[in-house]
Amino acid sequence: MTMNTQSPVFDAHCHVGRWLVPDFAGRATDLLDSMTALASAGVLEALVMTTDARDNEGLLAAVRSWRGPVSLYFAAWVDLMRASSWSAIKMISLQ
Repeated sequence: MTMNTQSPVFDAHCHVGRWLVPDFAGRATDLLDSMTALASAGVLEALVMTTDARDNEGLLAAVRSWRGPVSLYFAAWVDLMRASSWSAIKMISLQ
């Protein structure tokens, strides 16, 4: 099968980090691995968000320093029932 790299593709979203939920059995990806896979498939832009581990600050720092071929957009993992999510919203909105 040959990949069509002539048409731009926007990936809806991509989770980066280690999963805590048992359904994913601790599966983890880092930003470089994820973006390498997307770039090889012809993806030009990706919205990235953390896993249920909720490392919003760590992923945001990685996205800001990213200089690869895929353009990145960041979305925070927010659970409005958890106080830590409110601090993440504040942290992101102030920067």
